[in-house]
Formats: sequence, C-alpha cells, structure tokens
Amino acid sequence: LITEELMASLPNLKVISNIGAGIDNIDLEAAKRRGILVGNTPGISDCLADFAWALLMAAARNVIQADAMMRKPGFKIPSIINWHGTRVSGATLGIIGLGNIGLAVAKRAKGFDMRILYYNRTRKMKAESELGVHYCSGLKDLLKESDYVMLSCALTPETRHIIKSAELSQMKPSATLINVARGGLVNHDDLTTALQNGVIRGAALDATDPEPLPHDHPLLALSNAIVTPHIASATLHARRAYVKNALLNVNAGLRGDPLPFPC
Repeated sequence: LITEELMASLPNLKVISNIGAGIDNIDLEAAKRRGILVGNTPGISDCLADFAWALLMAAARNVIQADAMMRKPGFKIPSIINWHGTRVSGATLGIIGLGNIGLAVAKRAKGFDMRILYYNRTRKMKAESELGVHYCSGLKDLLKESDYVMLSCALTPETRHIIKSAELSQMKPSATLINVARGGLVNHDDLTTALQNGVIRGAALDATDPEPLPHDHPLLALSNAIVTPHIASATLHARRAYVKNALLNVNAGLRGDPLPFPC
C-alpha cells in the first residue's frame, strides 16, 4: 500500500506510477496534498478479457472438474452421463463496470450471440450502438436477468462488497459469478454460503480478499468455485506493456511534464 506515512518517509517523491489499472492501493488524497503526481497503466485490456472469458467458459462447461475426474483412478465415462454444463451461446451476460475491460469482454460475448446487459456509473451510448449492449439503471435488474455476471469495475468505497448475500439472492440459481477486477468487490463469506446452498450455480474468481485466501478458507474446498491467483494480466505482452507505460509515467513526472496515463 502507498500510504501517507510511506509518502512522508520519501520527501523527494515526485511521482507514483502503478502497474495496472487499479489505484485502490494508493492514498490519492495524500498524494494530492503533497503535490505528488499519480498515474496508472490502463488500456491493456485484451489479455485480461481473454482470461475473463476463459474463466466464464471453464465455469460454464465444468472444465476444471472434468480434468480432475479424468485423473482419478477408475474413472468411467458412464459416471458423468447426466452431468451437464450450461450454455454460453445465446445466454445473457451482465457486466458490472463497462470500462476498457468490460468493453473487451462485451466484444467477445457478441461473438457468442449473447444478450449483453451492463451496469455502470455512466451510460455508454457508443457501446450500445456499436455492440448492442443494454443499459440497466439498477443493479437488481442486471442480476435477476443474467446467466453470467462479470465484475470488471474499480474498487471504491461505493463498490466494496457490491456483491454480498442480498445481491447473490437476486441472481438466478443457475447463474455464475465471475470476478476479474478486485477481491473487495465480493463478500467472500456470503459467496461461500451461497455456493454451498445452491443460491447460485458457481463462481470463478481471479481476485479475492484477502489475496491469496487462506488455504483453509471454505471457498477453496468447493467444487463449484474456480479460484486463480490474480493472473488475468499474466502474459508477456501485457506485462511488458504495463512496465513500458509505467516508465513513461515516471519519466514524464520526473521531467515535470504531464503524465501520459494520469489517474
């Protein structure tokens, strides 16, 4: 965390450049008071959206569970004759946060002929006309209609635990929750209870709170939960682009120029 205490210990600090789009780890008000420029590295969305789609598909078609079954001694095909995944093509996807990553996910969903809903602070008319996405003025409307709910919004005081027991109960019992944003968007105790009791079908998480979850956390014992260690951006292409843009921010800040990627 980049706290005010840390900033105070670095009297010559002029610029902070975060690798990644999220800035919830930086005390922005403290930086502003001290005249410290803050930047991030947004826009590297394709690799993240690819991974978001991988999680959605893996959860829908039981890929992780099927792989584990195949590795067990004595596995026989007839044992899964009535074991089914869920349809993706033509289903309804609800995206919470239609920023760069949300838009990239919507483009992939369009290729699967999905009905795409979104909930966002501001309405995106261009995306509606180009991608055919449908705006939901209330989160409840998106949750009750979506077969898959994708979290791709920023973590702020307003969005912390945007998904908890009340919201989970508004989702379809056949729905799946996917989170490729920040772990703090979800109350993991409530999610665990919902998955245990069949309130929703499944979840696929690339971010948790805390990160990583303790190994004895009950969520990790559930077969209807996929949990990965925040690797949505873990490609050489994305990581190189992040570092390059972070350095562009730093160099500009040290020269006294405007940051190319300011927060």
